[in-house]
Amino acid sequence: MQRVSIGRAIVRRPRIYLMDEPLSNLDAKLRESLRVELKHIQKTQNSTTLFVTHDQVEALTMADRIGVLNKGRLIQIGTPEDIYDRPATIFVAQLVGTPRINLLPSRTENGSLAIDGSNVSLPRPDVELPPAFLTGMRPEHIIPSKQGVFAGTLVLMEPLGVETILHIEVGEQNLVCIIPGIAPFEIHQEIRFDISLEHLHFFGKGGTRIA
Repeated sequence: MQRVSIGRAIVRRPRIYLMDEPLSNLDAKLRESLRVELKHIQKTQNSTTLFVTHDQVEALTMADRIGVLNKGRLIQIGTPEDIYDRPATIFVAQLVGTPRINLLPSRTENGSLAIDGSNVSLPRPDVELPPAFLTGMRPEHIIPSKQGVFAGTLVLMEPLGVETILHIEVGEQNLVCIIPGIAPFEIHQEIRFDISLEHLHFFGKGGTRIA
């Protein structure tokens, strides 16, 4: 029924498509192919589509602009790049990205940025920060390297073929990172890593973005 409804809507060539989770009940392969087809139709027909979805992949891949709703309130409007790279709140930051963003309690200390419960100390960014806040790090911005500045213990690996998710224990904190391909590591070994400082996110206690 869902596929038939999508087909009936497409053949009418309307000025605007109104779609409420049209792919939610389809299997994964069909959902992927229909995402591509709907994107193609949108571009070739120059049609506007208002698309409601809870699937971050659909939102990021199909949209030119995204509006994020939380409990009926519009939290942020922007391009997929804005939503992913400059989330306005913790809610938005956690909504997009797989695995989820690392959110770490932090403080300023002696001119540096210290991650609570760990030995990770970063250069203090050139922004106004409160005494206590949350530092956000996307998994792809934690980069394993033999010459890495930081060190932790690898406690879990999730091999996915095209990429591997690593869980690194640093003191009391658990950092999740993602690397391409199959990881050449072993559980419980020490792993060194770097952090991409230009891609850090900072949030206040209320969950609003600071920088």
